[in-house]
Amino acid sequence: MALAAHRSAATPGIAPQRRPAPARALAAAAPRPAAAPQQHRAPRPHHPQRGPRAVAAPAFPSFRRGAAEAAAAASTAAFPGLQSAVAPLVPAALAAAAAALGAVALLTALAPASQAARRVARSNIPYVLIGLAYGVVLLASWQADTLALMMPGSWADGFKGGFNPQFLPSLDSVATLFSRSFTSASFLLHTVFINMFAARWIYNNGFDERLPTSHSILLAALVGPLGVLSHLITKAAFAAASAAAGRDLRPRGVQVRSEDGGGVITIMPYDG
Repeated sequence: MALAAHRSAATPGIAPQRRPAPARALAAAAPRPAAAPQQHRAPRPHHPQRGPRAVAAPAFPSFRRGAAEAAAAASTAAFPGLQSAVAPLVPAALAAAAAALGAVALLTALAPASQAARRVARSNIPYVLIGLAYGVVLLASWQADTLALMMPGSWADGFKGGFNPQFLPSLDSVATLFSRSFTSASFLLHTVFINMFAARWIYNNGFDERLPTSHSILLAALVGPLGVLSHLITKAAFAAASAAAGRDLRPRGVQVRSEDGGGVITIMPYDG
């Protein structure tokens, strides 16, 4: 113990040596810079939990296209000059054709015994105008691959052996055609023409057969084949009912004497 006390005693005339302070202690003793004032941020608005983001469907090609798209379409058209000239008129032509179909259908269905309905049923002017518009738009829609898409196939594949029909339209080719604006417009004009023709045939056939046709005409204006089918069913129903009853159950025609007094004609099967 005496030896330990001797070692721990300070030697006279010599300053005691200190151990260097650790780096952590030095860092703690160093003066800290003043903290910058905190900036208060506005709280973010609370949004309710959103569902899955909806993916926008690709826009259907329209006639109001940009210059680049119109130039690309015109470059593939068989008649680019005609397509550029017709494009601004196509929407008006579609609207006029639809209005003509509606007017003819409503007039012949709701006022079948009127003079106006009979004149419309005899007139060919609506069909000529819609037919001309259809032909022009069809030419404007024609492209190098239009015929190949309408009737895909080849003679070589047809003669390979076995039953292998060619040149029949397919769903893929038809979908490709209808993705083009002018082709879709020509198809709409085609549909309007056929539906109007079907409605007029129903009206005139009902005139000849003394059958009610209003329901079939209105149906034909929307879906032509179903209107014709409705008229055929009406005709069959009246025939079956008349056979079962043993007498003619069709509506009687209205007899009107001609202006010159030369005879009597039956103009319509509607009594009013």
